[in-house]
Amino acid sequence: MTRLVSVVLCDDVREETSGKRTLVGVYGTELLASQRPALVSLQVHTIFEFSGDACDLEIEVVAPGRTTKGSAKVPAGHQTAMLTAPLKVFFEEPTEVVFRWRHDGKRWSSPVKWHFKFTPDAQELDPDAAEEMRKALR
Repeated sequence: MTRLVSVVLCDDVREETSGKRTLVGVYGTELLASQRPALVSLQVHTIFEFSGDACDLEIEVVAPGRTTKGSAKVPAGHQTAMLTAPLKVFFEEPTEVVFRWRHDGKRWSSPVKWHFKFTPDAQELDPDAAEEMRKALR
């Protein structure tokens, strides 16, 4: 049996020399941008727990115009695994980013969702700056 222990959206994940990971800029279920449009670079950090059997683990993060996928082969005997996926999101309107996972090609899990919105006083960027953001995403 495979179980998702946690999934965290954050600005950065840093691997420490001790083997620990430090999560920087952790978000709840909502991300508020102070400029419109916005281009954000994030990390999706996950921890999974296993029964000890070998399995193939897949994660998927779906954002507007972009899907990020990750996978790992978990050998028998492992009890936990951590997967981190980088994510860039460009959004001009409020939107939703969805995370899901599965193991051994089975059905995808129920999704975890984050809502991307703008602050009430978000600064509107000029069209040229917005186009530069779009190009940076490609």
